[in-house]
Amino acid sequence: MGIIAGLLIVLLVINLFFAAVMVFLERRDTSATWAWLLVLTFIPVIGFIIYLIFGRKLSHRKIFDWKGQEKIGLRESTDNQISMIRQQEFPFSDRNVAKHRDLIYLLLVNDGAILTQDNEVTIFTDGHEKFDALMRDIEMATDHIHLIYYIIHSDMLGNRLQKALIKKGGGRARCSCDL
Repeated sequence: MGIIAGLLIVLLVINLFFAAVMVFLERRDTSATWAWLLVLTFIPVIGFIIYLIFGRKLSHRKIFDWKGQEKIGLRESTDNQISMIRQQEFPFSDRNVAKHRDLIYLLLVNDGAILTQDNEVTIFTDGHEKFDALMRDIEMATDHIHLIYYIIHSDMLGNRLQKALIKKGGGRARCSCDL
């Protein structure tokens, strides 16, 4: 009986070690980490199997892959910016940004990080203000409307968004969805 008890203790320690390593190596919020540690502690071997099946983040696919970049012309834009910087012809709209030409070139060559200029960011702290501004922007659009939302419900807000897009499209709207 002593050998079996010793073996069980060794298995529990190994289980706790692997559980802690696996849970802490994946980036997740604290409550999820503690919940999985409790499951792995109180249901030793079966809990580990449950964690492998349900607890691991299964969405390891990239949301924005290289094929998608080619489709919308990012590679071409990157190559264009690289050649313009090499030839000292890049039209910097801000002299302070032009001082960092070498860093911009490094990011373009190594990461394909395109430089965009004259951007405007609005921070919303209220959902009503955000969606009212979105509806105004849709109404004022002259050429393209690009939206990225992961969920659009068929509720009051979703229907409002749909009607605004249909009205703006005038029957010639085209939708490309990658969900």
